[in-house]
Amino acid sequence: MKYCALYTVLLPLAYALYMLLFLHVAEQANEGVILTLLPLLYFLPALFCCVGWQWIQRRPIASLETVYICFILPLLFVVIANIFDVYASGYDGINTMFAHFILLLVNALCCVGITGVTALVRLLYRCAKADKAADKLV
Repeated sequence: MKYCALYTVLLPLAYALYMLLFLHVAEQANEGVILTLLPLLYFLPALFCCVGWQWIQRRPIASLETVYICFILPLLFVVIANIFDVYASGYDGINTMFAHFILLLVNALCCVGITGVTALVRLLYRCAKADKAADKLV
C-alpha cells in the first residue's frame, strides 16, 4: 500500500511540473510545439499512473493496488483538477461540463487501453516463452 500513497503524492507533483513546463514553452514556442505537448497534458494522469505502474515497475494487473493506481487515482485526479479549474477560470455552462466530461472519458479510455495492451503483451510473452520451452522438450 505504500505505492498507493506514493503515486497519490507524485501524480499532482508531476502534473504541476508538466503544467509549469507547458506554460513556459507556450510563451516562447510556436503553435506546432504547443499542439504537440497539449495532448500529453490531457493524458498525463492516465499515462503517469498506468505506464509507471504496469510497464516501469512491472506490477501484476490483477491486484487491488493496480485498480487504485491505474483506474481510481487518475480519474479522481481529473475530477478534482476539473473542480479547481472551474474555480480558477470560471464556469461557462454546458461548454465547461462537456469539456470536463471529455477529459474524464479520454483518461478512462487511456487507462483501459494501456491496461489492455499490457495484458495482451504479457499474454503473448508467456505464450512465446511456453512455446520455446515446448520446443526444447521435443
